[in-house]
Amino acid sequence: MLIYELYIDKFARNIKGLITKLDYLRDLGMNAIWLLPHYPSPMVDDGYDVTDYKGIRGELGTFEDFKKLTEISHEKGLKIIIDLPINHTSTEHKWFAEARASLDNPKRNYYLWSKSGADMLTAVNAFPNAKLTNWIYNPFTKDYYFATFYPLQPDLNWDNPQVIEEFFEILDFWIDMGVDGFRLDAVTHIIKRKHSLSVALPETHNIVNAIRKHLLSKQKDIMLIGEADLPTLHAADYFGSSRDGCTALINFEDSLNMWLNFFEKDENLIKQQQNHTSYTADKGDWIYFLGMHDAMPLYVMHADLQQRLKQKLDPENKFESKHDKRIALRIAEILNGNQEQIINLYKQLMNQNGHKIIYYGDEIGMRNSKTDEFLIDNRHEIRNDFDWNEQKRQAEDPKSLLNGLKRLFVAQRV
Repeated sequence: MLIYELYIDKFARNIKGLITKLDYLRDLGMNAIWLLPHYPSPMVDDGYDVTDYKGIRGELGTFEDFKKLTEISHEKGLKIIIDLPINHTSTEHKWFAEARASLDNPKRNYYLWSKSGADMLTAVNAFPNAKLTNWIYNPFTKDYYFATFYPLQPDLNWDNPQVIEEFFEILDFWIDMGVDGFRLDAVTHIIKRKHSLSVALPETHNIVNAIRKHLLSKQKDIMLIGEADLPTLHAADYFGSSRDGCTALINFEDSLNMWLNFFEKDENLIKQQQNHTSYTADKGDWIYFLGMHDAMPLYVMHADLQQRLKQKLDPENKFESKHDKRIALRIAEILNGNQEQIINLYKQLMNQNGHKIIYYGDEIGMRNSKTDEFLIDNRHEIRNDFDWNEQKRQAEDPKSLLNGLKRLFVAQRV
């Protein structure tokens, strides 16, 4: 299955606009559309700071528009997958507004609190340039709340059964709206424990299994995609011990190794991936990518391979994330717009045994947006507006990158 990943506003302005582009995506050979966060949000983190999980940002459209999107997409043979940020909310979410207001509020235990701000200090601080610690002071109750990512993204307490029940209702709501799948954002971070990194703890599997069980009780063909940015064999744990976890996982390590093999033609990398595929063959479906909305998590690779790939992708450290040393690059930026190389790399992607992600704009060779502004989060440079003028120009040229990739994609469509 080919999955086209997009921001509604950056690709088509709004949901009505996206509906007019469905023929383009179908004709491009896509099977599914992955919608990046569409919820109401102050947009501190491009929508991953949610204020209402059962809402739609006003500028994107209405529930009627969304329902029409799912219906027409299905008519055209396209599935709709939505992003579900489950690790944290926005500080503007009504749950947090209540929780931070008083110590005895019923929503208090939806989040994680500390009187001293000195607990769980070994936990990963995902954005150290945005905050010195994961504990953020709350003046209303004179204590601290926990935030793995941005300070305005308080982490939810997934040890609280009420949080799980809230998300069951959220899943049901969007299934009723016609959604075919969910991507669990930052799923490895959802459980925290003292004296640990609070990443990929065993208890996270209990939550994923509960979500999968709930989905199975509603509709068996709902996809559950996990963002487990771990080495492949560790990520595979999120399929569950008996296929009771995620139905599909993004394969970060082997996707990045694919890039390194493209540059170095290293047979050992091919053998490693074949071993991974053989070991996990009966567990679930892998999803591969060349580019996506996030920076490349080189940390999932072996240290030696990590350094080798970094030298190929960004030898001058021009595109390194200010947060955590990840590299934020579009494909055409890496390959300097070389059409032959881009197509050859996509041929390698198409040969992978699993689903594939096509990030919006990569099919027309979009590059990083250029800005003189210092960006703490340089992922914004790969989240630029789709260039429809360039798409039109390439559509009329049979030798264009767009038409070359379209032939590859259509041949893959199942």
